Parts: sequence; structure tokens; C-alpha cells
Amino acid sequence: TSRWKNVIQAFVDVFASSGPTSEPENFLSARSGFAGKKGRFYHLLSSLSAVNSGLFFNNQLQVDRSELLKDSLTKLFSLSVSHRGALNIGFEGEAGGGPGVTSGFYTALANALKSDEKLPPKTDTLFHEPGKIPEQATFYAPTPTLLSKENPLLVQRLMYYRAIGKFFGFSLLCKEPIPLLLSRHVLKYILGRQISWHDVGFFNAELYEGLRRMLVHCQEEEMTHETFHSIYMLHFEVLINGIQYELKPEGKSIQVTPDNIQEYVRLYSMFLMVGSVKEELEEIRTGFRMVIPFHVSQGLTAEDLQLLLSGGSTDVPYAKLKQSTVFSFYNVTDETVKSRFLKDFYKLIRRMTNNQRQQLLYFGTGSALLAGDKMTLNITVNGLGGMEADLPTAATCSRLIQMPCYSDYAVMKKKVLSAIACDSYELA
Repeated sequence: TSRWKNVIQAFVDVFASSGPTSEPENFLSARSGFAGKKGRFYHLLSSLSAVNSGLFFNNQLQVDRSELLKDSLTKLFSLSVSHRGALNIGFEGEAGGGPGVTSGFYTALANALKSDEKLPPKTDTLFHEPGKIPEQATFYAPTPTLLSKENPLLVQRLMYYRAIGKFFGFSLLCKEPIPLLLSRHVLKYILGRQISWHDVGFFNAELYEGLRRMLVHCQEEEMTHETFHSIYMLHFEVLINGIQYELKPEGKSIQVTPDNIQEYVRLYSMFLMVGSVKEELEEIRTGFRMVIPFHVSQGLTAEDLQLLLSGGSTDVPYAKLKQSTVFSFYNVTDETVKSRFLKDFYKLIRRMTNNQRQQLLYFGTGSALLAGDKMTLNITVNGLGGMEADLPTAATCSRLIQMPCYSDYAVMKKKVLSAIACDSYELA
């Protein structure tokens, strides 16, 4: 079974990525599924990328962690991508470097994009969570801004969005997964795919359900123009950040009726998703295509792009983390001590929150994800004899966590949670 699985995978990697099915509109390409499209994507990318062709033109960046979001985006915006080299990141004033630190940068910047930090200062956050239900609370889209087109801060803000597009591109180019889920319409816009009002369901499920019910309601036989207007009292306008925008010329004077409800729903949805952040989305796409040309991503769906960026989920399940962890021991011969160490460690990660498991993964590997090509890995936890007073340490490049075989669970919990709370490389 294992042999045939390997044969089939080799067929997909070669035939689906560079053979007849590599054409994006070929029906065999569709039948090959995500694996085939992923193979085709990286096959095309390898012909452009210095990373995969053996010409290692690394882009060296030194980033100030104290101003991570602003400094990273400013430097990414100014970075030339003419040779599409990998990013090699260091943090100013911190020891350490190499692949682990670079992976840590991708994770840290993705998390910073989800933060409440406003850029430029005193404006708005760069991203927000438009979903109203818990299942959509971790999907992000650009934040509409109140800045006028004449405001110089808008130019600076749009510069940051172009840098974000580059960041997404480098994530794919270097196969560095990031813990960031984007709303479906954002992914579609990046790919140049058509966005419909139904994508509101992935933007704000409650809003989608309200619009859908209104469409159904207006189809009822007893629904007259007067009855409809008395219930909904709508005009062709939308309220965003306290400002009314007309959806069409003289929209504030045009009533929504059963005859024009479909036009209203379409215009309303598209303005919320795209119209209110058109320039921001355009800059993200421009930056992305500076790294990933259109023909390389052609044929990908929104779901494909999300899977390539983050594996589709930012969860770190206990079972998967346990499966990815291997153990070794140094200066420990007592089997009872080894057994207690394993039992306490599994108990600890089982009781951790998802955020704490992300922190543990970030501490040991530089990435907060178990997904993606680079994260099909084994994390080694090395139990050490003695040194009970010491905190755990990590070598991210080797994906190695070293910690004393603590005498009991309470001590292990305190020491591990203290260590993973450190976000620099000085203690690792």
C-alpha cells in the first residue's frame, strides 16, 4: 500500500505539474485536485525563482521587533523583487539567525497583522474580522478607512498594503506558512477571480442570511411595493464607519422595491466587500503579483490559495502536535523519570489552549503552524538530567526543545509557559 501510494504521488508530482494536466483549464487538471494544482504552481514558480533554481540570491532584512509591523512593511515595500530571492531575516539587537529565525518572522508578522495596531498611527488597523459568528471570527479582510483621498496618510497606508501583498507572495515563494486566514473575497481579488454577492456568506454570515431572507420575502405573492417598503424602508445607500455612501447616482432617493431588490443586494454586497476597500485590495494584489506572476497562480481557487498560504487552518490540535513530537534524553537513565516526563508533557500540551500550543510550536520551530511543506516535521524534545531550576531552551533551526526532566507536572507547567512567553531569540 505504501509503495503504491508513493507511485501515485510521484505521478501527480510529475504528470500533473509539468505534463498535459499542467494547463490550468485542462479537465485532467481539475480532476487531479489540489495536489495537482499545487504541483503545477510550484513547477511554474521554480522556473522563475532563484530559490529553487540553485541561484541563491537571498534578500537580507534586519527588522526592529519593537516596531515589527511598521518596520517590516516599510522594508518589504522598498525591497526589490527582480530576482525573487528568499528572505533571510534577522531581528535587530538579537542573537540568532538562519531558517528558524526567518520562519519566526513570518509567524510574528502574520500575527501582527491581526493585532489592534493602527498604521499609520491614529488611523485604523490594517485588517479586521468582519464575521459576526464565532466560526468566522478568525477570517480577516482590509479595514475600511475614513481617510480622504487628499490625506497624505492614505498614500502611506496604501504603501503598507502593497508590502502585505509582497509578504503573501514571499510566503508562497519560500514555502513559509503563515497563521492568517483571509476572507474569501480577498483571496479571489488577489487571484483576479470574479466576486459575487454570495461571497458575503464568507464575509459576514449573519448579513448574508438577512439579505437572503429579504430576497425570499419579496417573492411572496402578497408582497406589494408599499408593504415591502413599510417593512424594510431601504434606499440605495450603505452606512460604513458612520458615513453614508450612495450605491448608485442619487441612491439616497431611490427606494428599494421587489423589482430592484436583486440589484440592491448585489451593489450593497460588492460595496461592503470591495468598493469600500478597493484601493487597499488593489495594492495587495499588486504587491502579490510582484512576487507571484499571474500566470503562475492562474487556475488556483480561493480555497487553493488559502491552503498554500496556511494549510487552511491556524489550529494546532493536540493529537497532531503529539504525533509530530519525538523524544530523546540526555544524562537520564531512570525509566521511571522518563515515563513521568512523557506523561507530564502530554498532559501539559493536552491542557494548553490553542494559542499556547501555537506559542510552544513557535518557540521550538519558529512557526506557529503544523501545516505546509516545511512543517511536515518532527519536533524533538530532549529531556535533560538535573538542572531543574533552568527554563526550557530551543534551537529553532534544528526544531529542538531542551528541558530538564522536572520533578512534577506543576513545575514543568510553570517553566514551559514562562519560556514560550518569550518572543525574542536571546533566551533560546
